[in-house]
Amino acid sequence: MASLSSDGAFAAGAVRLVGLRIARGSSSRGGREAMAAMSAAIEAGAPAAGLTVDGPKGPWRRVKPGAVALAMRHDLPLVPATFSCRRWVELRSWDRMVLPRPFTRSVVRYGEAWRPERLRRDPEGALEGIGAELDRMGRELDIEVAGREIWPGRESLAPLG
Repeated sequence: MASLSSDGAFAAGAVRLVGLRIARGSSSRGGREAMAAMSAAIEAGAPAAGLTVDGPKGPWRRVKPGAVALAMRHDLPLVPATFSCRRWVELRSWDRMVLPRPFTRSVVRYGEAWRPERLRRDPEGALEGIGAELDRMGRELDIEVAGREIWPGRESLAPLG
């Protein structure tokens, strides 16, 4: 799922390039329809679903409940994933979206699966835990692939105006 914004269009284009289907919408616009489309795809046998988890309006890098709700609804594990690249362009968007430059080395890292029963026990704790895991994995992967953190001091950075 990617938002209907111009930033979401970049994400949607990248996803389509690797042969995946995309549902467009967010918590502020078209989200109900996009979640319904994702649910229908899962029920029809799609092997996975993915969401950018901080929503269209933030707060920046805070996991929103949609991903956890979708995983619990379909009794699926939630697997945190992040990426890093050697060379990138940082958009002047509210969330500082990063796009890999063409032909650069990009690496995706997957975290430990959060099983549905764990999500159900503590949905709020899952949101915090998944966010912390994504930040940790992103920081480590940035250093490994890019040689430095792409967003140094992630926890304290304010979004761009």
